[in-house]
Amino acid sequence: MRSKIHTMFHLKRFLRNSNDGATIVEFALLMPIFLLLLVGLLDFGLLMTKWVLSENAINKVSRSRMIDSNRTNNSKTIQQEISEDTLGLIKLDDANSETCVRVREFASLADLNTAPALENCQADCSACTEDGGAGDSYVLYQIIFTHNFVTPLFNKVTFTTSSVLRNEAGAAPPPGS
Repeated sequence: MRSKIHTMFHLKRFLRNSNDGATIVEFALLMPIFLLLLVGLLDFGLLMTKWVLSENAINKVSRSRMIDSNRTNNSKTIQQEISEDTLGLIKLDDANSETCVRVREFASLADLNTAPALENCQADCSACTEDGGAGDSYVLYQIIFTHNFVTPLFNKVTFTTSSVLRNEAGAAPPPGS
């Protein structure tokens, strides 16, 4: 019995005087926090990239549709153009009910201001059109998309990007066409 106590005493004194393994324990405690911060930073960067690309894509599509109201230069759908302009990060297809493009035409700004907001892709959109509307009308282009986070702290967030332009009656085709 005395030898066990003597051995425990030496082991306790050895562990108290030795710092071997302390670095590994500290690393094991702090590494999950660092990984979570790193993945969260990358995830936030991807979210901001999607948002900026969607802003630029909706502005580009709306301007091209406003100028070329007859669609003589454009055989692609709005969804195809936006998917290409966002480098495929925002996929717009009918199977995904969380990401969509909505185009609505209004006769005046007053009608636009009183129109109900579309907060998700499941919202009823009886005024939605497939094209950019007729001349002398105000057209609201919207992308509604959901970003699913990789980090476990957040589930998902839904963004709406929009652009409003007024179609010009008898607008000239873009230069070079």
